[in-house]
Amino acid sequence: MTFSLAAGESESPMIRQNGVVVPVASLVTIVVFALACGDGGTEPRPTRPVPRPTMVAVTPTSAELAALGATAQFAAEVHDQYGQVMTGVSVAWASSDATVAAVDASGLVTAAGNGAATITAAAGGVSGDVAVTVAQVVSAVAVAPVADALAALGDTVRLLAEATDANGNLLADAEFAWSSSDARVAAVDASGLVTAAGNGAATITAAAGGVSGDVAVTVAQVVSAVMVSPDSASVVERDTLRMVATAADANGHAMATAAFAWATSDTLLARVDDSGLVTGVAEGEVAVMAAAFGVTGRARFMVVATVPTTVAVTPDTVRFTAVGQTVELAVAVRDQIGREMPGPDVSWTSGDTLVAAVDSAGLATAAGVGATTITATAGSVSGTALIMVPNRAPNTPSRAPQPAGTMPGQTVETGESVSVDLSSYFTDPDGDALTYTATSSNTGVATVSVSGSTVTITGVAPGVATVTITARDPGELTATQSASVTVTQARPPGGRSPDNQAPQPVGSIPAQTLNPG
Repeated sequence: MTFSLAAGESESPMIRQNGVVVPVASLVTIVVFALACGDGGTEPRPTRPVPRPTMVAVTPTSAELAALGATAQFAAEVHDQYGQVMTGVSVAWASSDATVAAVDASGLVTAAGNGAATITAAAGGVSGDVAVTVAQVVSAVAVAPVADALAALGDTVRLLAEATDANGNLLADAEFAWSSSDARVAAVDASGLVTAAGNGAATITAAAGGVSGDVAVTVAQVVSAVMVSPDSASVVERDTLRMVATAADANGHAMATAAFAWATSDTLLARVDDSGLVTGVAEGEVAVMAAAFGVTGRARFMVVATVPTTVAVTPDTVRFTAVGQTVELAVAVRDQIGREMPGPDVSWTSGDTLVAAVDSAGLATAAGVGATTITATAGSVSGTALIMVPNRAPNTPSRAPQPAGTMPGQTVETGESVSVDLSSYFTDPDGDALTYTATSSNTGVATVSVSGSTVTITGVAPGVATVTITARDPGELTATQSASVTVTQARPPGGRSPDNQAPQPVGSIPAQTLNPG
């Protein structure tokens, strides 16, 4: 018969008998029975010590949790001094830092905050522990706010990004990399500040831990002001001026695609077309307006009455061949911008009605021998025509002018001029008024100009040139005279000729002896 002790939670100690566990009370009965049977010659074996916990093994041996609220289940085995697993032993669980990892009575660990903690399982004065690490991993990134469209270039909006773990818990220390899909539309800095750069749409992205979130940003300029330039202008009646309108957003940035509706405050004074071309209609002041998206800009616009500025009479020279002849004079009156004025009021006058008369329509009539001027006046300006009537009977052939005497030669210094009255050197047998022209054979030496009957000769460089004078009567008959012109170098200050040389000594003065007195 074999006996062994057995551990258990029964109130009565147990013992194993030939592989069968029986209560100690029964064993006492058996022992008593055995003694009663007379087998008293064998001494009893010593009893085995009661098992006690000597080691606690915790599994798994470690855990890494990637999200707050994530859990890990741990189990503990209590071993006795014989290395056997003890059952039914109460185990107490504890955490070294419940703000990182909390553990309940069943060994279920829950992540509470980033960091490291030690989880301990204790039984009967012995314990085992394991390391638990909590390190949140980014599972999602959210970007806010979803902004309205930015209405002006240069406008900004601050975006905020939040990173969360798999359980939706915020990662307080997450760092984000910001980027824009199109920096020409919206640029973003390292802090998430978005700046409008151009009209359009862009995606702003915040990335952390290999995970990103994004938000759409739209830039659509809104008209804040309309400027019309020039802001003050004037045109003459019937003239045009191109006006230019510019729309700008609230930050003053131009809006290149803005379309404008043009108008004037009074179409009886000025009209404007769809392109901003303004036409002056009548004298007065109006406002020229350009509107875009409900915003209007305006400019002050003056329409100025046309004023005669020049008067030209054609022909400008009339040479009658007999008294009684007539010629129709025409007049062109131009305003201050050079346009011919239609139907201007013109008055006609003659400088000498005994030579030529003129009516209100510009019809000039030869009245007597001589020359005079017919004047056409419009407003404060006028133009003239020269009228010449010859001194001869009707139908008498005109005779050519003749030289009168001989023109003397002239001497002039470079840069200086000399004038000669030509009427003294020509005559006309018919008494016709003569006109004069002049030429120089060498303009590099001397130049000539004629005003009325006076010729002016100017020295250019030392040398000799020939000046030829032509006298012409109304019938285009001519006479000529020539004169030599000598040009000398102008004397410098002090009057010494540039060709004048210093005196030179000739021989020597002999020594002289003088007596006193």
